[in-house]
Amino acid sequence: MKLIMFKFVGLLFALGAFLISTAEFNLVLAQSAALNSGTLPPVADNIKKEKRLALVVGNNNYPNAPLVSSINDAWAMTETLRKLNFDVVLLEDANQSSMNKAIGVFTKILSQSDAIGLFYFAGHGVQSNSKNFLIPVDAKITKATDIERQGIDIQSLLDKFGEKQNGMNILILDACRDNPFSDGGVKRSSGLAAVDGPPGTIVAFATAPGKVAQETGDHGAYTRSVLKHISEPGLPIEEIFKRVRTDVLQATSNAQVPWENTSLVRDFYFKAAKPGQGYRSNVEAKETEEWEWSRIQSSNNLYDFTGFLRRFPETKYALNLLNKINAVLARLPSKPPPLMQQELLSLLSEANVGIQVRSLNRYTAEYFGVASNYGILITDVKSGSTAEGAGVLAGDILLSVNGVDIQNTLAFNKLGRTLVPGENIDAVIWRNKQRLLVSGIVERASINQLLGRVLVMHAEAKNYPRVKDMAEYLASVGDASGQYLLGLAYARGLLGINKDYKQAETLLSKAAKKNDPNA
Repeated sequence: MKLIMFKFVGLLFALGAFLISTAEFNLVLAQSAALNSGTLPPVADNIKKEKRLALVVGNNNYPNAPLVSSINDAWAMTETLRKLNFDVVLLEDANQSSMNKAIGVFTKILSQSDAIGLFYFAGHGVQSNSKNFLIPVDAKITKATDIERQGIDIQSLLDKFGEKQNGMNILILDACRDNPFSDGGVKRSSGLAAVDGPPGTIVAFATAPGKVAQETGDHGAYTRSVLKHISEPGLPIEEIFKRVRTDVLQATSNAQVPWENTSLVRDFYFKAAKPGQGYRSNVEAKETEEWEWSRIQSSNNLYDFTGFLRRFPETKYALNLLNKINAVLARLPSKPPPLMQQELLSLLSEANVGIQVRSLNRYTAEYFGVASNYGILITDVKSGSTAEGAGVLAGDILLSVNGVDIQNTLAFNKLGRTLVPGENIDAVIWRNKQRLLVSGIVERASINQLLGRVLVMHAEAKNYPRVKDMAEYLASVGDASGQYLLGLAYARGLLGINKDYKQAETLLSKAAKKNDPNA
């Protein structure tokens, strides 16, 4: 199995930067939907692109505490997001009613799709009783209860995102300025409090909990850096905010430390990189193997070690690397089998897998109308993958990737080892006797997918005891391919397993329910 993340390269429709009333919000979104469902070139009737929707709010005109840069920040964010294929609605100097209505429609739209949702706010934000509130421009706050009554509760917004269960949500809050409503009966609290986001959410703050952000000219230091780095190709979202933190620390002489709360369960890239130019989780080439090992040896992140291995495949630290990787695996609740040194080569690629493929034989090639020595059959598209969202279907024939013809699964596997998460790839598929051009961003493999590659390596070498170990583990954590392989072993008495038709039926049924095409 190999995974490539696809989305259609077609007409890119964007709403643009709109200064609208909330009453017009539905109309704008309806217009966007109409554009996105418009007539596409005949060659691409059924291919969809990843949907991205953003609500951007910039508030300057607070009667008693005006700001300078918030609206500039919001406009710049809107323009940048448009270039990154987001449909954007912009609210400027929004009152409480406008913000509430806009957020309500925004979350409703997200609930009806698998869109990536992004909410950006620049303006005043304060905490009250350890809860965070975004302040509309019409707020008249004289006592603490006014904040909760007139502000927009950030946790409530996060809870709405959790209910919607769309693809992924991003909150960027440049709202951690000092509490301007601290006179009279309002208790002074600096900055914003920490929050808990639902799964699939990242909340990015301009500064750490309890601290305040600074305005620096036409744009805040935080938003200026965010705008810079989300436009860089091939950066995972976590890496973007690491670079933002470095920039802001430098710009503010360490006075402002940007902060994130993340519960992401997938990779996200604002902009794809060209093949061969993606972000790699390692230092610049001039750094030595020794320096890089000293940098990561205390890490608990598996991808630090797989990134090191990809950069130094013949490393002298191979045994140390193996011990570190096994220490990470041992901390997992599922307790996967520890790896052996010869298995490290299976981890050379972090590229994700989202399609399952098999070579064509003469009969299937004849059925699909292609030459039997050209292309491989896509037998399954993983549920929830970008490939599924893009409209790639089981039964499509994959003809080429990045201009390289794919003649069999061996060639595909070899090419897959060169793919890097965050890089853009182009591919040609065959459907209904037509060639379709698709493109997308390579994503990062999960730990279980990496272990699946270990299984494949031993299957090819006919090392069946190790295949059995890995298949039993993958089946135990609900992996469909592991369930299928182990079920087949029970049905046929393979891998040193005695025949057990009841156990075989149980495992194969589980795999079939997860749409494993073999089962």
